[in-house]
Formats: sequence, structure tokens, C-alpha cells
Amino acid sequence: MLVAAFPREERGKAMGVNVTMVSVGLMLGPALGGLITGTVGWRYVFLLPVPMMFLASIVGSRILRESPRAQGERFDYIGTLLLALWVVPLFFVLNQGSKVGWGSDQTLALAAVTVVMLAAFLVVQVKVAHPVVALSVFRNRGFSLAVFIALLNFIAFGATLLLLPFMLQNQMGLEVTKVGLVMAVISLSTLLFAPMGGILSDRFGPRLTVTSGLLLRAAGLIAIGLLASGATVSVLMLPMVVVGVGQALFQPPNASAMLSALPPNRAGLAGGFLALSRTFGVGLGQAGGRGGVHDGGGGSGVVVVGAGRAT
Repeated sequence: MLVAAFPREERGKAMGVNVTMVSVGLMLGPALGGLITGTVGWRYVFLLPVPMMFLASIVGSRILRESPRAQGERFDYIGTLLLALWVVPLFFVLNQGSKVGWGSDQTLALAAVTVVMLAAFLVVQVKVAHPVVALSVFRNRGFSLAVFIALLNFIAFGATLLLLPFMLQNQMGLEVTKVGLVMAVISLSTLLFAPMGGILSDRFGPRLTVTSGLLLRAAGLIAIGLLASGATVSVLMLPMVVVGVGQALFQPPNASAMLSALPPNRAGLAGGFLALSRTFGVGLGQAGGRGGVHDGGGGSGVVVVGAGRAT
């Protein structure tokens, strides 16, 4: 819809606004989640999205316009099933491999299922007329590079989202209500600078802006890792801001490059890969980062967040 609504030369700015809205949600989510967890209990967090989804569906049905539809497209049911059959065991292996043992029969069996189902999925995607993942688009070098970079970025982002709350609460001793507020610093920084990232992309091109954003994110994450053992919350704020600003500079131009690399009639497909790189990357980052959440003494990992305290 953004591709249809904005000319090519303003697409970076449009994606900047889009990232701003995402950042508002990411900023309010942890803050509200921490407040609810610290007052009435973490189970009520899952009720929070219900009224919001109803409101979004009502507003969306009234103001959103239909985008052009491709003629003759059919949904790839077999490809979708095979996609689930290799993604689900992959995430289980990444998430639980350290717990059940990387060399255990269960882990090896699920790894084998992942490989076999992935191979079957790729074969089907090449042969069917309307695949759920059109592999042919990866012949476009610019599109492939944008997707790959976005995937790597969101893997790091997912691990950060998983590990920071445990560090703030278990290591620094913050109350759960304050953890959400501190976590919002990253999203607030992204919120403030995302429009600038889009504008800079439209003016100077995506390459310089994306590279600058990734370097800032890397510097911020390295600083968090180095400071984590003995840092106070106030000291930790600065690298968190750097991470948020880096995200603001990276995401709008990278998304714009991904959407612009394909012709307008493939904008829906480009948008699908944009969402896939984000959700799959965050999922991989959190599944893999779970191995870094432990009790510090070689014991079992942190697997449950209870009311008011991670256990």
C-alpha cells in the first residue's frame, strides 16, 4: 500500500513514518507490559492486544483502500505446509537444543526433519506456478542483498529484545515495572530518528544510510556487552540510545530498497519478504539467544517469566 501511495522518490520518507509507528508500538508495549505484570500479573498481558486488534480492524476496514490484485494467482497450500514443517522443528532445535542436548536423538531427529522438509519446500517452490515464496526474485541482486541484511539485523535485534529484560531485572535488580520503561529507550530513540533515516535515504541513497545505521547498532550492542557485567542503568542508557538510532537509520532505507527493487506489480511480494525477514529474523535471534539466558552457574536456562520475577 505504501508503494501505491507514494512516488519512488518519497518512498524512504514513507518507510520512515512506517518505522515510527512500529517504534511507538515497541515503545508502549514493554512499558505497558511491565506495568501490568508488576500490578495485576503477567497473564493479563495477553489480554491487552484484544481490544487493540478490534479497534485496528474497525479503523482499517473504514479507511484502507484495496491495492491492485494479481490476476490468476492461486494460494500455495502445499508450499505453506512444507514451510511450517521445516520452520517449526528448526526453531525447536535452536530453542531447546542446549537443554535436551545437541547430540541427543530428539535434537538430531528434528534437525534431520528440518533438512528434509527444507529440501522438499525448495523443490516445490521451484516447480509450482504460484509459490508461497517466489525464489525467482532472488535473481535480483539488490533485492537479495536487502533481504539478507534485514534478516541479519533482526536476528541481532531479536536476541537483544530477549536478553536485555533478564539482564535489567536479574542482574541489575530493577523492578519489572521499571524494566519495561528502560526497554522503551531503544524504541523511543528509533521513534525520534526514523523520519530522519527516511529523509537521508531519499537524499543520499540507501547504501550510506544503511551502512551508518548498521555500524551504530553494532557499536551500541558491543558497548552493552562490555558494560553489562558492572554497568548501572544510567550508563547503559547511552548504548541503548545508539542501538535505537542505528535502527532508525537502517530500517527505512533498507525497506525502501527492498520495495523499490521489484516492479510495482510485485510490491505485495516485496512487502511479504519485508515482514518475513523481520519476523523470521527476530524469531531466530530469540531462539538462539535463549542459550545465553542462564543462571550463571551452568544450570538450567531461564524458561518461564513468572508474576513479577523471571525464574
